[in-house]
Amino acid sequence: MILSKEVEVKTFKNKKLKHYSNLGYDVYLPIILIKIEDLPKSISVEVQVKCDFCGKEHIRKFVDYNRTCKEGKWACSKECGTLKFKETMLNLNVQNHMKGKKIEPEKLKVILEKRKKTNIEKWGVDHVLQNEEVKEKYKETSIRNWNVDNFSKTEEFIIKQKETCLEKWGEDHHSQNTDIKKKKEETCLEKWGVKSTLHINKSQEKRNEICTICYPISEHRSIKEKELLNYISSIYDKEIIESYRDKYEIDIYLPDLNIGFEFNGIFWHSDKWKSKDYHKLKSDHFKEKGIKIFNIWESDWDFRNSIVKSQILNQLGKSNRIWARKCSVKEITDNKISKEFLDKNHIQGWVRSDLKIGLYYNDELVSIMLFDHYEGRKKMNKDEWNLSRFCNKLDYSVVGGASKILNYFIKSMNPKRIISYADKDWSQGNLYESIGFLLISEINPDYKYVVDGDMIHKSRFRKSLTGVSESELNIPKVWNCGKLKFEKIF
Repeated sequence: MILSKEVEVKTFKNKKLKHYSNLGYDVYLPIILIKIEDLPKSISVEVQVKCDFCGKEHIRKFVDYNRTCKEGKWACSKECGTLKFKETMLNLNVQNHMKGKKIEPEKLKVILEKRKKTNIEKWGVDHVLQNEEVKEKYKETSIRNWNVDNFSKTEEFIIKQKETCLEKWGEDHHSQNTDIKKKKEETCLEKWGVKSTLHINKSQEKRNEICTICYPISEHRSIKEKELLNYISSIYDKEIIESYRDKYEIDIYLPDLNIGFEFNGIFWHSDKWKSKDYHKLKSDHFKEKGIKIFNIWESDWDFRNSIVKSQILNQLGKSNRIWARKCSVKEITDNKISKEFLDKNHIQGWVRSDLKIGLYYNDELVSIMLFDHYEGRKKMNKDEWNLSRFCNKLDYSVVGGASKILNYFIKSMNPKRIISYADKDWSQGNLYESIGFLLISEINPDYKYVVDGDMIHKSRFRKSLTGVSESELNIPKVWNCGKLKFEKIF
């Protein structure tokens, strides 16, 4: 129903003045008050309305209200629209229509096959969302509308999902419901012989009691380690030692370069089996021996393979070289350009920033550096900056690129202080030292959660989003080697 009794209407260039004049309104005034019943249904003036099903009040355009208000009743949302539909069906005494028409299995099979054939002809895939062009378009639209690549990552969606689960299951998430938990355990016992394929019960502390179908102890991991070894062997022709040991073991060691590569399976390297300092202690031990350790996480090898290979190529000095003196520096204002480049070339992907500077070679973006005003969660002063991202194009090394971009930034922004962080999983901070930064502190290891074969940042599991404290989650964590904090003061 409409709550507003009358609304203000401007007369300047108003095409409905004749209508208002005929009703007795003084159309020579700049603004006139029009009664709701005198408004033309097509006018877009805003009015206050109330949903006839949930009782919530809203501000809506008069034309939109009239378009959706049928039989004197208005529904404010999809859920209320469903209630309205059911009410209409009950009034018409069409009970069966509410449940939907059941399609016979054979007919349904024909429909699905036809749909599949149409999608293959039109998009080249079984389902439209498998098409790369469509997926990219979907991501672009999501980023433009919500600043995330999928609406399900928005706080609005997460809160709504939580409310729906509370209403339907009495819990923040359906998996917390006792009946669903029991059903899940029964299915896992029937299928795999354990109550859960993700978590270990307290009575199952030994490795031989874990479901080795889901987490094979050696086979699956050795296959991926072999893939890594084969790749390194294909680009490096000097001595390669497997399972090198000096207190700790290095999976792949290159003695001529004093470089070691560790392949970390995300389950067997989680906190179920490794202490939170394990990877840090190993890296620090070999650093004292003059050996650089590069940690390759299984999920990065699975989902960001081309970026990992490019990093290895660079560490072995096998990247294609571009000289920075042959490149031009430009500020990047199009967020789409920076996001696409970082998602494709940086292991951590895109991040929000206040300033984006690119290096172009023959009009092609080959290197990028991002800056913002946050030191952790703390907001910095306007003349203080955080160098949050730097990377080159896949399989390329831009010699002098970081220095050239940084010098441009310093001349343009005149900063008093710049900080940045190096990830010890891959870096010992040599790049920062080469461009004039000083190491000021070492940050302890941090963790991510293991979910669906990938490592997910802990911020996604805040209590404000999940309704559950982290101590109650019972999800495996993986701990990194920590970070190095660098600073440059002017």
